[in-house]
Amino acid sequence: MCVRRETPEAAFGYRPAIPAPDFRPGRRTILSGYYSESKPGRLSRKAFLGIGGMSAAALMLGNGPLQSLGARAALGQEVPQATGYGPLVLKTDGENSLRLPAAFNFQTISRRGDPQRDGNPTPGIFDAMGAYPDAGGGVNPTGGTTILIRNHENRERPGEIKVTTGPAFEYDETAFGGCTKLVVRQTRSRDARGQEAREYGVVDSFNILGGTSTNCAGGELPFKKWMTCEEVVKRTGTGEDSLKHGYNFEVDAMSDGPVKAVPIPQMGRFVHEATAWRSGILYQTEDRSLQADPIRGTIGSSLYRYIPDGRVGQSGSLAETTGPLEALAIKGQPHFNADAVVTVGVPFPVEWVPVPEPDHDDDTDNRRDRVPNFTPTRIQAQDNGAAYFDRQGKASGFRASGRARRSTSTAPPGGRRTSGRCGSTIRAARRSP
Repeated sequence: MCVRRETPEAAFGYRPAIPAPDFRPGRRTILSGYYSESKPGRLSRKAFLGIGGMSAAALMLGNGPLQSLGARAALGQEVPQATGYGPLVLKTDGENSLRLPAAFNFQTISRRGDPQRDGNPTPGIFDAMGAYPDAGGGVNPTGGTTILIRNHENRERPGEIKVTTGPAFEYDETAFGGCTKLVVRQTRSRDARGQEAREYGVVDSFNILGGTSTNCAGGELPFKKWMTCEEVVKRTGTGEDSLKHGYNFEVDAMSDGPVKAVPIPQMGRFVHEATAWRSGILYQTEDRSLQADPIRGTIGSSLYRYIPDGRVGQSGSLAETTGPLEALAIKGQPHFNADAVVTVGVPFPVEWVPVPEPDHDDDTDNRRDRVPNFTPTRIQAQDNGAAYFDRQGKASGFRASGRARRSTSTAPPGGRRTSGRCGSTIRAARRSP
């Protein structure tokens, strides 16, 4: 399950109760561009999407209001309360309705089944998106637009519209998931009351990535790319023709046509949720609930990082890199139950433990017998002392603090010694219900 994107202020303590659209097959879906009629000015990309710091799910890294909030809580100081945006009122654009604060509006700009430039209908099951400024070129030589790379969480079920890019580009022709690219233009005018009005139009749309499954969340990369994540572990086909799923795929947001879907197994095969890029490291969250385990008692989701062996930019690909996959652990508290943390802002010293077989062959993602190469990623991590989380737990949010630097972490007996840039501590941050 993916947490729907919220407004930027949601990461700073506000939580507008904006209902999520219905994403089921056959239902009309909405891309919402929120703006304040009382505060004219250029709409930021993230305000346009209605997402913010939580777009990387519970992983919150870096400085800013969250760090200040956590520091105040850790020192026992009073945490300021937000007042929100006011009561919700029913708004309509003549096609759909949403309850929004009075100063907000929305417009439906993309619908399941809409025809696209490549001749394919727009797939459904809309999920996470990344937004990028369009500097021009392609079908929009004037620039001044916003590029959206949008996930489609198709699961190969009846009634879904497959994200088709063609055999030359698809990883698995039997899989229905993938991504579309939209180019959106904003125009401004004045309404009858003299207030500024903004309208949005899709000037280009096509399938950009296909042949993947259950594309959920993901995250933006700083070099105008999108990391889309498969929220499933399974295998399609049989024998030599079988294909494994449970991977990340990289999408070049600047491409004017479909890109080849190349899995990145070194980042781990698991039920992916979101990613966040910081200082040359890709952090990853997992979408698994707490479960019983005969050896550990309880297992859950882990928090991972992948450290590529080289720098990657617009012209490179993370699929061409190698590097360790590691999982977060609390120093001195192996197999720490992070879901039991109840105090916001409490600091924890961390280390990172190895995941020795990131591309395992357990297609169920549930084996418990610890057979080599058939042990799920999270069990490998937690057998080495990694902390575990419930995907919907109260304390599923952690924020790294401390300067990014080269540090050394020590693996448990039988593991290996690894190093990488990381924050020195993490702090518990309350996850919104």
